Amino acid sequence: MPKSFLLLALPMALYAQVWNEGGVATHFQAIGNPFGACGVPEAVLVNEKASDYVALNVFNTPTIFPTRPLTGADKKWLGLYDNGRNCGRWLEVELGGNCSVANGGEPGQPICGGNEANWKPDSLNGAKLYAIVTDQCSDDNGWCRDNANHIDIHTPALNNFRLPSGNLIPPYAFEQNGSWSTQNYNNRQVRWRFIPAPNIKTDLNIHYSEGSKPEWRRIIVTNLPNGIHGVEQWVGVDGAGTDQWQAATMGGDMGQMFVLPRADLPDPMKIRVFDANDSLVYGGRTYSFSFPASCSVGCTVASVPVDYVATGGVFPPAAITLPLPSSKRNLDPTAARGGLFARMYNLLGQSRAR
Repeated sequence: MPKSFLLLALPMALYAQVWNEGGVATHFQAIGNPFGACGVPEAVLVNEKASDYVALNVFNTPTIFPTRPLTGADKKWLGLYDNGRNCGRWLEVELGGNCSVANGGEPGQPICGGNEANWKPDSLNGAKLYAIVTDQCSDDNGWCRDNANHIDIHTPALNNFRLPSGNLIPPYAFEQNGSWSTQNYNNRQVRWRFIPAPNIKTDLNIHYSEGSKPEWRRIIVTNLPNGIHGVEQWVGVDGAGTDQWQAATMGGDMGQMFVLPRADLPDPMKIRVFDANDSLVYGGRTYSFSFPASCSVGCTVASVPVDYVATGGVFPPAAITLPLPSSKRNLDPTAARGGLFARMYNLLGQSRAR
């Protein structure tokens, strides 16, 4: 089983990427069922204390809906969801001004009236949230189509922004009867950047997904140190005794879900994982696991975690800790509650269309 390790604090400035400026942050109730577009079920996110999550735009065009995943010439319309290749990555999000006029994101209409003066700074400017990418935004509205650096935030996570003092901001989101709504939130400006996973303490988690069978094996990989760009399965050795690896196939553009190429090989299967930098995770660490007995006629639940034997690589690594405020941020699993997947525009505090 994955084991805990102590963290070595390294300067975040060495690892964080450039800020994506000019984004607008909408919000949504929760990911879909049985899993979000990255292929990860909500229950897994709760278990991994990753309920502060966001969606990124699939498309960067207001009028064209290419076939997903985007290929060939259609890649010019590729949004920052990047065909799922940014799934499982963490963001540092910083609040900017709040819109002072009607701000519903209707298709073809300028966001916040198209006037920069409509964005009003207040005492919450500069508040920050750390959130994981686990969903996609492809709706036909101005947010998902016209705002390239738009992010869609899990509604209860709006309450987990912290001021530079370390204090939580006054709550924006309120839950009643399983549904979340907001008050005084008018889709604020944000800037954000990719960061390594904050304060990660355990090795990868591997699950078989719903529908997996002995002859067709689809896995979900979570608890990633820096996203995921690929999975390879060990398929044997060549005549010189060199290990041979075959790439798994991503499940559409569900970036954390992969179909193993050789279900015919005997258990245990062995894989290795590539991160968002196309580098082998943990220096090429390998993970060996068998098909769960509970799925002998097919996995019937969203995810079935597996035990594995991990070998080689560099683990534990010299991990990165972020300069979190002195007051610990909220990781309450109950923050993931919310059973309705609202599909209304966010206009003066109502849920954006999803």
